[in-house]
Amino acid sequence: MQLIEQLGERNPQPSGETRPTILLVDDNVDVREALRFVIESGGYAVAEAWNGQEALRYLHGNGPPRLILLDLKMPIMDGWTFLEERRKVAAFQQVPVIVISASLIGENPLADVDLWIPKPVYAELLLAAIDRYR
Repeated sequence: MQLIEQLGERNPQPSGETRPTILLVDDNVDVREALRFVIESGGYAVAEAWNGQEALRYLHGNGPPRLILLDLKMPIMDGWTFLEERRKVAAFQQVPVIVISASLIGENPLADVDLWIPKPVYAELLLAAIDRYR
């Protein structure tokens, strides 16, 4: 896992291509709304879940998205438990995960996480990070 604090210029999504879907998992409606606006303005489609359980339901019903943006502290099923459950399905293991969290909590390893972006999230940083997994 890599902490992302700075990335280079982003490479915008070429026009005419199908917009890749990003699964945004966060229990805070205001955060999801703000991040959805940023992600969509970057040329991506957004699917939303407000906890890990909803995110798993989405994955089983729709298949793997291009990328998962994951908060760690959520009700019903937190990000750590989501990562454990995701590990059980090979197709889901291939989907990159970027954790967006104010702090790393607990002593859980982040082996299943590709990047960590601290909150508050800066739009250009987020889009540059997402672009890495195009």
